[in-house]
Amino acid sequence: MSYPSLENYEETAHFVLRWTNSSPDPRDNLPRRSVVSATGTFLETARSKLVALLGRPPYVPSGQEKLEVAFHNLPYWGQAYPPSGPIRFNAHKWRQASGIRQPTATHELFHKFQYAFGLRTRWPIPTSSAEWYTEGTAALAELVVCDTVSRPQKWSKLFRRPNISLLRTDYTALPFWAFLQTTLIMPDFTPMRSLLEQFEITGDLLTSVDAVLQQATNLSPEDRCLDRVFLRFCLARLGRESLWPRAVLKPDGSVVAPDLAREPRFLGVGVVTETRRSYQAYSARYHEYSLPADGLPRMASITVSDMQGSIGIVAHDTHSTQSEIRITTTNGTAASIPVTCTPNERLIVIVSGLGSDSTCSFAVQLT
Repeated sequence: MSYPSLENYEETAHFVLRWTNSSPDPRDNLPRRSVVSATGTFLETARSKLVALLGRPPYVPSGQEKLEVAFHNLPYWGQAYPPSGPIRFNAHKWRQASGIRQPTATHELFHKFQYAFGLRTRWPIPTSSAEWYTEGTAALAELVVCDTVSRPQKWSKLFRRPNISLLRTDYTALPFWAFLQTTLIMPDFTPMRSLLEQFEITGDLLTSVDAVLQQATNLSPEDRCLDRVFLRFCLARLGRESLWPRAVLKPDGSVVAPDLAREPRFLGVGVVTETRRSYQAYSARYHEYSLPADGLPRMASITVSDMQGSIGIVAHDTHSTQSEIRITTTNGTAASIPVTCTPNERLIVIVSGLGSDSTCSFAVQLT
């Protein structure tokens, strides 16, 4: 792709921002210098917060003292690839939608921090299988810096489609990373920084996540693995406010408040409901059972059988703060989970594929 000449520039402490208002293609042009100045402020604010959080500055290509920033026509809102290139912003979108400027500037700058920790500078990784990490953590930076996402679906898609694999997402993995950042943060331990440091050592995404979880002393020893943490994320997704301590905002300042997709059914006494499904790795389905409105306490029995792969089960009584979390990996062997149900409440059974795509049959019986 060819880029126009950018005759105008403005410098901040750490950035050189270049733009034009004389391109024959009007999509390249940025007529207001104040938009550039505001973007420079957004970038400096994000840089200051992220340096404090991550302990080092962003990657600056060899031979440069400051990061270059270019405004012109792009097929994307922003771009920070390759590592040797400038941060690029879509001038046309920058004119049209002021609300995307700060989160998009933060997002693209965070990619330069990823490069400082070896992503694509020391460790080349395939884009197609890494976006849940590379784009998901860059979306997390948007929340860390300004509690605003440039696109609402970054926060909402994993609520509307929880049955898609976390490992096959992109920036829509944001709710998981937000949960990890909120759950694991401790004095002298920042999950985002630790994750980048571990990747710098190993060059492997899943190994880095496991290494971070092993450092999480605020989790029980059995919970310091991705399988258990993912199931806790699935449970936390029922109450989305627990994923991030503040409201997640759209570019227009309104709140992103997605509804979690559930599969509702009525569960009568003595009735056995059976379901066989396939589950992608680190995905989940939420089966919500309405119970008889007779005011009587009940027991439910959840039986998992005919398994292939690793299946996680979370049984959650909507009245209670207690949930039963169970992981079963024995192919073909049934596992039974008893659950006490509160009168007139609902039972939610979350079934998740874990480390690989999996299948199972499960039955729920109420007594």
